[in-house]
Amino acid sequence: MKRIIPMIMSVALSAGFMFQSCQDTPDTVGGALVPDRIAVVVDSSFTLDGRSVVNTKVQSRTTTQLLGAIKAKNYGVLSSDYVTQMFPSNAIDTVGIDVNHLDQYIDSVKLLLIFDKGGFIGDSIAPLGIQVYELDKSLPYPIYSNESPEGYYDPSRMLGNAAYTASGIGINDTIAGYGYRYIYVPLPREMGYDVFRKFKQDPPLFSDPQRFASEFFKGFYVKSSFGSGRVTRITDTRWVMYYHRTERIANSQGVEVDSVRNYASVYMASAPEVVANSHIQLSLDASVEQMVADGHKLIVSPAGRDVEIDFPAGEILSAYHDEAGDRSVINSLIMSIPGREVDNDKGIGMPKNLLMVLSSKKDDFFAQNKLPDDVTSFYGVYNTTDSVYEFSNMRSYLVDLLQKEELKPEDYVFTLTPISLETESSSNYTSGSSTQINAITPMVSLPSMVDMKLGDAKIKLTFSRQNVK
Repeated sequence: MKRIIPMIMSVALSAGFMFQSCQDTPDTVGGALVPDRIAVVVDSSFTLDGRSVVNTKVQSRTTTQLLGAIKAKNYGVLSSDYVTQMFPSNAIDTVGIDVNHLDQYIDSVKLLLIFDKGGFIGDSIAPLGIQVYELDKSLPYPIYSNESPEGYYDPSRMLGNAAYTASGIGINDTIAGYGYRYIYVPLPREMGYDVFRKFKQDPPLFSDPQRFASEFFKGFYVKSSFGSGRVTRITDTRWVMYYHRTERIANSQGVEVDSVRNYASVYMASAPEVVANSHIQLSLDASVEQMVADGHKLIVSPAGRDVEIDFPAGEILSAYHDEAGDRSVINSLIMSIPGREVDNDKGIGMPKNLLMVLSSKKDDFFAQNKLPDDVTSFYGVYNTTDSVYEFSNMRSYLVDLLQKEELKPEDYVFTLTPISLETESSSNYTSGSSTQINAITPMVSLPSMVDMKLGDAKIKLTFSRQNVK
């Protein structure tokens, strides 16, 4: 009878542990157990198969949204606008402002859209137009990329509009040196009046984002109005109020005089804590569909195609049982899958990170804002040196499978889908630098595509075994 002892330790320590265990059992029938052979077994004979599957919707709870429209060869036609609730400031400075005469203080109100200097794909100088509307219906949660904004706003009540480029042409030298760009959309000044008055009437409302969204301001819908040729990654949406007030200050002679002070304050902003969603429409190019028909395993994002794989769990377990010996320890299970770029005319590249999650648990993973647990879900990073996506922490998954009496498809059918990581770096003298993943969301920030070469995937099982007499 074979005895399997799963332990978390290095190969050298595992072998040492088993060796010591044998020496420490002198009362065993027949005398002490004498080590016969300790060997490290490496099996990389496994193959991977799968298919490209349609993924028409994604769920994302992130402040990063996609705006614009683009057409690309060997990709397709992509358009996106977005809706977002707003997280209110709980400290609005109303000192010295008469709420009955706000027109004397509030100068203007603007919606500020922020994007990285290079956070777009397409033509940087093409002028695109946007329109902004106030939502008049609460957004659902969870919300998906195929959820149309229709019915959540009144098309006849536009708040503001603007035109913009991504080139930075026409901005001053100081802003040109920044790593980000702004899109300003003028809004009615009366919005500022409403916010000031509401804060004076009900300050606790501004400390409760959910109540704020349901009872006072439900959010914005930002849509393209004209133009195409660029999609932009909007990293932040802010509601800014510009106002002034007269204050008493001391002049150079120490005499108090009236002075007009100007302010620009952000009193609402998008945030991960509130609901936001990119409404994405992607029509794949006929060449993409032909590649899929020809057997290519394509991932196309956002809301295009994922790759579903049949992980060879049964074959791995059989190989392990056949070679395990009297005692064994699983050391590691790793997988690497080559990814290849798909030629296109807009510079659409491959995703940097992929989530590998059991297909039956994919929706639940994103709905509950989970992180990879290395049993039902993993994340792979693209290794630019070897041109592969690496999944290196699959040992716990195999240990978990050993406890099952039989395998079902929900145990080994996985989905590979592009993701965005929110990370935090830290360092100290004892452990050095480290990076912690705080959140994972579906990749909706920019288009991407990759041809997954499943036939060239490498799956390597390593375990230590000991035969005893």
